[in-house]
Amino acid sequence: MVVAFALLNTVAFAQENTEALLRVLQAVNDNTSITLTLQDGRTILSNLLPGSVSDYFSYDSDRSTLITLRITPPNSGTFTREWTVPPLTAGHHTIAVVGNGRDNTVDLVFIDEDMLCAGRTQEGACIIFVNSLKNSPPLRVNANSTAVVEDARYRQVVVGSAEAASYFNFTAADQNNPLASIFRLQLQFFEPNVVYIYSLRGTYPAARAADYVIGTMRRATVDTMTFLRGLTADLQLSDGNVLFAAENIVAILDQAGYAPLIANAQFPLTVFAPLDEAIVRTSPDLYECALTNSDAMRALILNHIVAGSYTPQQLIAAGQISTMGGTTHTFRATSGGFIMDNSVEVSSSSNYPTTNGQVYLIDDLLVPDGFEDEYCVQG
Repeated sequence: MVVAFALLNTVAFAQENTEALLRVLQAVNDNTSITLTLQDGRTILSNLLPGSVSDYFSYDSDRSTLITLRITPPNSGTFTREWTVPPLTAGHHTIAVVGNGRDNTVDLVFIDEDMLCAGRTQEGACIIFVNSLKNSPPLRVNANSTAVVEDARYRQVVVGSAEAASYFNFTAADQNNPLASIFRLQLQFFEPNVVYIYSLRGTYPAARAADYVIGTMRRATVDTMTFLRGLTADLQLSDGNVLFAAENIVAILDQAGYAPLIANAQFPLTVFAPLDEAIVRTSPDLYECALTNSDAMRALILNHIVAGSYTPQQLIAAGQISTMGGTTHTFRATSGGFIMDNSVEVSSSSNYPTTNGQVYLIDDLLVPDGFEDEYCVQG
């Protein structure tokens, strides 16, 4: 399915989809920067470079409006162009900026993500592919040998679906010459209830596959609790070494009565959710202590929850944030993500915006300082 107009989004997700939420994906091929101004004169984005994605902002959803782009190609003068934005439905939208600045082929593709992915996420992931690869042939994108999207042409958007299971060979090839591989991307797994947006930019053909730039964005279309419930072991969510299921933490939250909190659409939360591998590595004594002592269970669970919705960049900028249990976590940037409490490495790729906050799938159980002495030592 080729889409002429489209739109995507991510947001703090503190509310239901009662307003149009809009962000901008900058996927121009050359080093062109853009500045976006709304019809009312407000400049929303300044000097957004290729490969960048803006935060979401609210947008009028009941009428057609104009936006103005100030386009600055490399080693060239700045020029402006206007685009008409059609009336937007409540929900998530993205403007993909595609083309080239040098040859004045910059164009906007409006993506209504909720509409495109309707009915595609319950059993797997919705895949939205933005092809901004200059001179690109029509592309077929495969997960192993199964086509995820087909006939993705230059400056177009194509939508498809991927079964919720592990795929180790995520590739794009010339649809008319399947042996001509364009790129290969290692992907751990597709999850149910998740929208993926891939953007491909560069110039075809290139000397090396590394000359093509592939961007990946994703968000969960459900609340955090529903998302975690979807990560079940029978979906084979594994990269061969690590099991990405979350059945243990789901069972713990259910037993402790915290599932309604994690699913509350009116109360945005950031949840650091230990995967099953982390629970399995927990000492039997600590695990038994938490399961048999309600105060210990409460302290342990709330040490993994922060009130408010925080992206990786916001966590790093804050430096330290208090949990709902009264403890404090520290955050500092590292390559590809951040480090919590000077010991727990968290990849930015483990972050999933949900409809009521952010969830991070982590490989460690976050045990508060002094936890065992306070709750688990008897006598």
